[in-house]
Amino acid sequence: MSLRGAVGRGVGTALRLARGSVLGVSWAFVLLGVLSADVGGSPRTVAPGAATAPTASAAVRALVVATALHVAVYVWNDLVDLPLDRTEPRRASSPLVLGTVTPRAALAVSLVAAGATLLVAAPRPEAVVAAAAALALLGAYDVWGKRAAIPPVTDAVQGAGWACLVWCGASLAGSATPVTGWVALAVALAVVLINGVVGAGRDLANDERHGARTTAIVLGATAAGGRVRVPRALVAYGVVLHLAVVGAVLGALVAGGRTSPVRVLVVVVAGGLALAALVLALVRPHAVTVSWAAGLAHILVLELLPFAAVPVGAPAAVLLVVLGVAPWAGSGWVRDRLRALAGGARGGARAAPGPAPAVPAVGSSGAPA
Repeated sequence: MSLRGAVGRGVGTALRLARGSVLGVSWAFVLLGVLSADVGGSPRTVAPGAATAPTASAAVRALVVATALHVAVYVWNDLVDLPLDRTEPRRASSPLVLGTVTPRAALAVSLVAAGATLLVAAPRPEAVVAAAAALALLGAYDVWGKRAAIPPVTDAVQGAGWACLVWCGASLAGSATPVTGWVALAVALAVVLINGVVGAGRDLANDERHGARTTAIVLGATAAGGRVRVPRALVAYGVVLHLAVVGAVLGALVAGGRTSPVRVLVVVVAGGLALAALVLALVRPHAVTVSWAAGLAHILVLELLPFAAVPVGAPAAVLLVVLGVAPWAGSGWVRDRLRALAGGARGGARAAPGPAPAVPAVGSSGAPA
């Protein structure tokens, strides 16, 4: 094998191990904290544009912290889930499942990344506390997420972990504000929704076979006989959570004094379209390509919607979209689905039924490889 081929293979293995395809979500969460912070002078929550913008060094430090934390929790998750992943065909390309990375090496990577998270945050004591809380909560979810008697509780633990990353971003840029609290709540609720509902079908059949307890299973979802059944209770639960996310974003608009008709309209319209995508993904679980596309659209809107509540100029908005969305292109699974969607659109053909709705999941519980 050539040097270039060896390097490319090594980079690919590292990206799959670290779940690089959803790194943009972690970046988005920490940047929400940075942009919602009071960085000195006039509080950013009083008048739009009145405060000093966060420094570039604070934003870069926050991105480094988010990257290290992302690696730590996703690699730890894959270690905890390795017995299950070995029985899931969708995870066949995982470096741990393939054996190209040993569990001992993966544990070392996770621990080093966790240490790096705290070290880079160290100049700001509050940021260290927030990062440590995020690591602890997300690590706890990885261990007990599919074993707890009441799965929505562990979903909430994971949501709180990612909300702590928002808090960490604000602490690195200055100090948290009421807007930080509202966008962190939106993030927590979005993670609960995505992990418990939107991405539930991803592992449904395998989870049922191995006796895992998830929110979807507890609410009656099943893949018995190779066909997914999504009960009304799960759909209703998802709708309520989605409306709560939109409500939290509107709360952030009020807290920051950014209640212009245009901003409110953007949040309401985008939230409404995302709700339609959520319902479509859930009521058509057998139309795999349609369900997947609707689910991914819903995730992307939830990822970006809270930015309507923080001060972002046009150039920064473009950068945020690129940072938040572009890493998804690193997933071979996502690329395959996009090709299938494009092929179906050209041919006018419907997607073939599948064993589960092919909706990606976000959060330390897993993501497309």
